[in-house]
Amino acid sequence: METKIKHEFSVLEKLLTESVRTGTNGSRNTTKRKLINEISRLKDVLVLQQLNFEDGQLLTSYVRLHQRRLFTLISTHASTKTKNENEYISLMFDLLLFLKDKFPNQFDSDSPMPAAIVMDIQQNRASTCGELKIVLDKCKISKELADALLSGVKAGDESREIDNITFRQFDLFESVKGICYRVSEQGMSEDRLHAYMIGVNYNTLTVYQYFINHYTQIITQAGSLAERIEKLSFELKAINQPSTYRAIGFDVKAPSLKSQLQIYLSEELEHHQRLRALNVKTNGEEGSLEDFRLKFDISVAQLAYLAKVLMGSKVILNDNVTQVLQFLARHSTTKRSEAISYGSIRG
Repeated sequence: METKIKHEFSVLEKLLTESVRTGTNGSRNTTKRKLINEISRLKDVLVLQQLNFEDGQLLTSYVRLHQRRLFTLISTHASTKTKNENEYISLMFDLLLFLKDKFPNQFDSDSPMPAAIVMDIQQNRASTCGELKIVLDKCKISKELADALLSGVKAGDESREIDNITFRQFDLFESVKGICYRVSEQGMSEDRLHAYMIGVNYNTLTVYQYFINHYTQIITQAGSLAERIEKLSFELKAINQPSTYRAIGFDVKAPSLKSQLQIYLSEELEHHQRLRALNVKTNGEEGSLEDFRLKFDISVAQLAYLAKVLMGSKVILNDNVTQVLQFLARHSTTKRSEAISYGSIRG
């Protein structure tokens, strides 16, 4: 037996029709209260109705039917931009967002948002973007990372066609705002911000280029092929780990940010592994001078202390402690640490 799909908005549409004819303030307030109560009832009904759909495609059709009707209602009432109509539009938009949040797999996130709603968002976007820049600057976030974080927000500025702003981009904008304020209130390392951008699939060109520049800097700062391979392997491992963030995506037609970075890092890793293998073959031994390490039977802290003692007694004539410790971190191992970071030896 074929299941017939019908919408639940008959009462809502009747109340909205009555609101157009309402004249006195008292009548308008009564209509508004009725609308609020009806929308509250509809939220319960929509959630309960999903139990009647065993077929996932039918549930999707049911959700998108209500999504389209809400879009039409909002667009219709946007023609009269009175204070009351704006309040009614806000109530309907709240119901639309409820539908999106409760049915994320059925809601069409790539459909355009109602123009009336987008215009209100656009009016606040520029000031919000400027505010977020100030927040990130105060938190000492690098300019490059801040630009990457806000790249999706800037992509939706006033120069963009209103019809092209989708719910997905709205979600990303709200998510970016949330993460920026979390940075302000709780602090957040660059590694966690990287994990956030990968997790939400923030696949703008600016974000991708930021990561490529970040990896290039890591490779440049590494002193040996072995260290480059180790750092590239660590970055690839971090990307491969499951994310705790909900994937939103900026451009669903483009490859995910995660897959693009996996390809880039895998190719870089393979390239450096080939170079290392070539060095081994050329030298006729396991490893090259570039990979040579001094092995100490002491702890990292004791190694740092030894270096400072030798500098203090002028056995080591270099007077730059930072350079000496960086050299030891790069070219030494201890009984407990095969790879020494500058941060650990600096103490």
